[in-house]
Amino acid sequence: DQWQGKAKEFLAAGIEEGVMVLIVGPNVIRLAPSLIIPEPDLDEALTRFEAAVKRVVGQ
Repeated sequence: DQWQGKAKEFLAAGIEEGVMVLIVGPNVIRLAPSLIIPEPDLDEALTRFEAAVKRVVGQ
């Protein structure tokens, strides 16, 4: 599968976009926002994470 072992690439792209991404396995990443995060901050984080994903998948 083309996405096997790509967690480190998603981590690097997340850092470049300013999103904290945690690696929990070679194929698994985790986002761990605060439980009391304001909705506008969550929206911004998801927009940044979307950009990170696009960077990795080449869109």
